[in-house]
Amino acid sequence: MIDKLTEFFDKCKQTSHYEHIKHSPHIYRDWRNDWKIRKAYADWISNNSNCPSLKLKVDFPHEAVLEEVMGIEHRFIKHRGDIHPGWNSMCLHGVSTETTNDWRADEYDFETRPDMDWCDIAKQCPVTVDWLTNVFPYSSYDRVRFMLLEPGGWINPHQDYDTRSLSSAVNIAVSQPEGCDFAMEDAGVIPWRAGDVRAIDIGRPHSVWNNSFKKRIHIIIHGDGTPESAELMCESYDELDDSQR
Repeated sequence: MIDKLTEFFDKCKQTSHYEHIKHSPHIYRDWRNDWKIRKAYADWISNNSNCPSLKLKVDFPHEAVLEEVMGIEHRFIKHRGDIHPGWNSMCLHGVSTETTNDWRADEYDFETRPDMDWCDIAKQCPVTVDWLTNVFPYSSYDRVRFMLLEPGGWINPHQDYDTRSLSSAVNIAVSQPEGCDFAMEDAGVIPWRAGDVRAIDIGRPHSVWNNSFKKRIHIIIHGDGTPESAELMCESYDELDDSQR
């Protein structure tokens, strides 16, 4: 198992993270003044830019959120069985705190999509809930989960979707210990820092390996965007694109 993990990371690290992204086409230059161009540009970023992760230009109170998470750390449960050693989760928004996988997973008996709302741990996470409700530009949420990767643990290489897209998930680094790497196929390692909010293309094979002595805690968000979130994507990609020229 470790040999396959090492092989995946070694292959990924042959490429830098943004080596293969595309520069924004000139047709989107006026996105700030035309909502149709803005929407088209956001769609291009998500589906055609070949960007593996995009750091969004929004502040996140990671230290206060980490304090909230550590106060309810005992609520974490094992995520996706034993194939990902040390990977744990709990839902902040979803079906329940313990229903951490997709509702269509074989481990559940749902015949139709269940109702989703703030879970019971939300009462212990006022800073996190306030940020999601009043700062992050989403109109509604499906699953919002705290994810904990234990020291020495790893998430085996996998892809969550068949197509590549930045619109599938947003990942937030509540904590990011040195020595914990997030590798992606054809995209090296994500240059994470605590507090980063990133749109992630989880349609490409990826893996996380916590080679540190500290716990790595992130948030994964699934939900519905808004015109403001499209604007945030455009502004964030412009900054990235400028930095790569």
